[in-house]
Amino acid sequence: KGIKANEIAVIVRTNREVEAVSTLLRKSSLAVTASADGDILRHPITQAVQGLINAVITDKSTVALFTVLHGAYWGIDTNDLLKVLAAQSYSRPLWQILHDKEVLQEIGVADAQSVLNVARVLEEARKREVHEAPHRVLEYVLQESGFLKHLMEYDPFEGTRVIRRLYDEIESMVSRDGVGSLREVSAAFTTRMAYGLPLNAPYIVTDTESVQVMTAHKSKGLEFEVVYLPHVNDSGWSGATKKRYFDIPLQSHTPGLGHEFIEDERRLLYVAMTRAKHTLCISSSGTNSAGKELIPARLLEEIETKLINDCDTRAEDAKFNPVAILEHSAESPRIDGQLLLKLLTDRGFSATSLNNYLKSPWDYFFRNVLRIPETQAVHMQFGTAMHAVLEYVTRHHTQIGKLPSDTDIKKKLETALNKLPVNTEEYVRLLEKGFEALMLYVPHMATSLPKTTKEEFKLRVHMPTGIPELPELVLTGNLDRIDIGDDGYALRVVDYKTGKPKSRNVIEGNTKDSDGGYKRQLVFYALLLSLHDDERYMCREGVLSFVESDGKGGIKEETFVITDAEVDELKQAIITATKEIISGEFLAQPCEEGESDYFELARRWREE
Repeated sequence: KGIKANEIAVIVRTNREVEAVSTLLRKSSLAVTASADGDILRHPITQAVQGLINAVITDKSTVALFTVLHGAYWGIDTNDLLKVLAAQSYSRPLWQILHDKEVLQEIGVADAQSVLNVARVLEEARKREVHEAPHRVLEYVLQESGFLKHLMEYDPFEGTRVIRRLYDEIESMVSRDGVGSLREVSAAFTTRMAYGLPLNAPYIVTDTESVQVMTAHKSKGLEFEVVYLPHVNDSGWSGATKKRYFDIPLQSHTPGLGHEFIEDERRLLYVAMTRAKHTLCISSSGTNSAGKELIPARLLEEIETKLINDCDTRAEDAKFNPVAILEHSAESPRIDGQLLLKLLTDRGFSATSLNNYLKSPWDYFFRNVLRIPETQAVHMQFGTAMHAVLEYVTRHHTQIGKLPSDTDIKKKLETALNKLPVNTEEYVRLLEKGFEALMLYVPHMATSLPKTTKEEFKLRVHMPTGIPELPELVLTGNLDRIDIGDDGYALRVVDYKTGKPKSRNVIEGNTKDSDGGYKRQLVFYALLLSLHDDERYMCREGVLSFVESDGKGGIKEETFVITDAEVDELKQAIITATKEIISGEFLAQPCEEGESDYFELARRWREE
């Protein structure tokens, strides 16, 4: 009726209801902003992931296989699935059918390859589980089965929210608790569910013009034209939602405690009701989903009847039906310009996100806007550990005046690797590789380290843009090392790189397969320091220092003196990128195969 979506709120009693209501509204093609972290343990996506895990850890389990075969992400035609399931027998179990191409052809399966792929993925996952960390095995399964691609095509925002949280939790289990297999991961999630321990994940905002869903506690201080209060039943709004894990057998000296509970609920319900500026819609159900009878909240009896326009939504002639009001043919939620502006205002650009954008706007969209779930590759984890060791080495040199001993360096590397979600085999390999590299690199450092350095120098500056919608853009950076001269002024910025040393032409982007990202990173750091409000760190010399040797025991470094022209050129590139993002133009840009890591997903988004 002309009311803006963000002037409509659904206010509920619990976080679990926020999850349920938000899911229902999204299924009705409504943009939703949920102001609570939702428990994803019972989320359908989590349950589907759990089904895949069960299929991997329970060898040849018919129940587990039956469950995962129904996943649309495999791309198995419904008729083919029926033929496979109908062909089962005692002598020819389901697992055997999935392996046998001849049997699949015999029973008339049109696309045998899709069915065979199920067995291939699950078998390979079981092999990997022997020597790979569980989060990497899971990533393999989600990628190869088509699960992640399917989510990104049909429910990217919820998919990203849930899968990213699962990855983070499993990585934490590996590094914190020493969990080493998917079986242990599955058991941990089962235990959490049994004890009602939530696994909360923040919602992803997809549209600034969206219906607001929140708990009564979160609604304090807000107002909306229209407010819905569903599920106002006695079981939820009379203090009965308070958890009681156990009772202490002590005599109560507060006889009015029960009354206080009701008073708290009365105040909370009053807060929720008074969020409405114009229309307030309160509803309660006669039964729950299991058919159990429910009673309207006793607090509703205290509302003057003359204020209530009562109705039964089950009646055919009901004038008010919230379900009918919400059902409409709106387009699927998409990211709008105002949200992109807000993201840029809050996050700005780092050297990495800018390089993502300049390589392909779609890389930026999926990695930095949607933040598509990805586990950190082993080589990146190795780089994290090596940076931690080098930070320790340079800080020790500045404070003590000499480099730490080989024994101390090895202990620091062990500590850094212990913090990472790697398995025993990876730990041993990375420890050996890292220590070997450090024994060559640290002596090289001794020849160039000044008396004073600054390590892990974090910067957050504002760059003028001349864009009315965003006059100043946040730029952030974390500089590995700044060498300081005897006069207290910066001499150079040193950026450590692990991996195979690169030639100067590759660094500058002068070869066919390079885009100049390495050199651009140094220019970006020079820009950051020029905007920093401390003249002591005005520095234009940048060094890329490759920690691993060139194979002959030599350490390679490339030094660049950044010019004003290069800084100005980068500024203009940032401003152009900012304009394209704010306007949404970048989402209309074509994506050629091989240009982006997310070519298939980008093509799908552009088709829509």
